[in-house]
Amino acid sequence: QSQGCGDCGTQTRTCNGSCAWDGWSGCSDQGACSPGESQSQGCGDCGTQTRTCNGSCAWDGWSGCSDQGACSPGESQSQGCGDCGTQTRTCNGSCAWDGWSGCGGQGTCSPGDSQSQGCGNCGTQTRTCNGSCGWNGWGGCQGQGVCNPGATGGCQQCGTVTCQNNCSWGTCQNKGPCEPGQKSDCKVAGCDGGMTCNNGCNWGSCVKDPICCGDGKCTLDAENCSTCPQDCGCEEGTYCNNNQCECGPPPHYKQTFDGCLPSCGVLGNVMGWNGSSCCSSGCVTGVGMGVGTVWDCDFCCKGSPVTEMCVEWQ
Repeated sequence: QSQGCGDCGTQTRTCNGSCAWDGWSGCSDQGACSPGESQSQGCGDCGTQTRTCNGSCAWDGWSGCSDQGACSPGESQSQGCGDCGTQTRTCNGSCAWDGWSGCGGQGTCSPGDSQSQGCGNCGTQTRTCNGSCGWNGWGGCQGQGVCNPGATGGCQQCGTVTCQNNCSWGTCQNKGPCEPGQKSDCKVAGCDGGMTCNNGCNWGSCVKDPICCGDGKCTLDAENCSTCPQDCGCEEGTYCNNNQCECGPPPHYKQTFDGCLPSCGVLGNVMGWNGSSCCSSGCVTGVGMGVGTVWDCDFCCKGSPVTEMCVEWQ
């Protein structure tokens, strides 16, 4: 005789010689499990899966892995941070991420940032942070002044000038009275003169002009009756013509063989002559040296009417 037993097993017994049943044998050929029994196990990233024993005392397949964690123990992650830096985190034994580490390996600046600094003579230069979080080179120096603070230089009239803190020249100091090569009028011994500024920005000696009217001295080749009549005046009976004294002025005086003599018109008007007792033909208009409309004649007397010493015009 046989019967089911255990987990889908079988046991038997046999009728003995006394026509009685012997005891049941052990339960054999049992299944792996008891119907309805369930099992669970860990899976994946700290998850769980289950299986159930079916009616044939065999396990059905494992269910899907559920309730897993965010990561696998020992796994690591990294991400960018700060100025082109990196930070990491590690998965712990509970399949959860530990906190992020500090940001390491950062650059020196944030992309797009800019910096400026002073340069040159009160100028400014700038630089910009690139995409790799590093500074580009400095730009050119802009907006500079004309000098370096504290520097000194020369200025007009042999003066000195000092550069101010704003890189511009200050006021010219310690100037001389003149600029080298500059000329100015001056007086020496009552005469006009000139002086020239030397390379030390001081006036040189006053040099008298070649023509010095009023000193009572007619300087030849420098003064004449035209440029300085005070010192080089003409005598009575002469006048200044072409920078020299000549007989005249015409028609009142004329040059004759006997010298510069008054004309008939002058004698008639000045000495009271009537123009007939001296001249051979009397005084007529336009005769002689082309004197125009002034009274004159071909012969005229020298001195008084008494001498009647006549000369011919040249």
